[in-house]
Amino acid sequence: MEQKSINVDFSENGVKLSLVGLDKSEILPKDYSLDDLAEKITKLLNESKNCKRNLEIDLKAGVIKQGGQEIRLLAKEIKILKYFYKHSNEIVSREQLLSEVWTKNNKETTRTLDVHISRLRQKLGEVGDAQQVIQTVRGIGYKFIEP
Repeated sequence: MEQKSINVDFSENGVKLSLVGLDKSEILPKDYSLDDLAEKITKLLNESKNCKRNLEIDLKAGVIKQGGQEIRLLAKEIKILKYFYKHSNEIVSREQLLSEVWTKNNKETTRTLDVHISRLRQKLGEVGDAQQVIQTVRGIGYKFIEP
């Protein structure tokens, strides 16, 4: 199940709810009810789902898009994403990625791969929920969930 975090800021004027990772927030007046709070939380969570659906990875153009925002991908990032798409919703080991994405005579380490994944997540994080798209499977590798 997908987990989301909501920041709650209390002030003398009311309560501000913000979904972590999005520029969306909801304001509740000082005299809010629990029904109002539940409604605002549901609205934020629904907006987060819509944002994720708008995420587009265009491998031919080498960009990640959402709304009007475009982020360029490096050649190695494109290769990693192509491999992830071929094995979408499957657990892929670090060793599999290294052997398929890097050349056979290249002695890259799993740390090199982790750095590339981290950069990909940073780029995805600018336009969506990166941790949900590229999930870490502890001790094994990664799982890619198509946006």
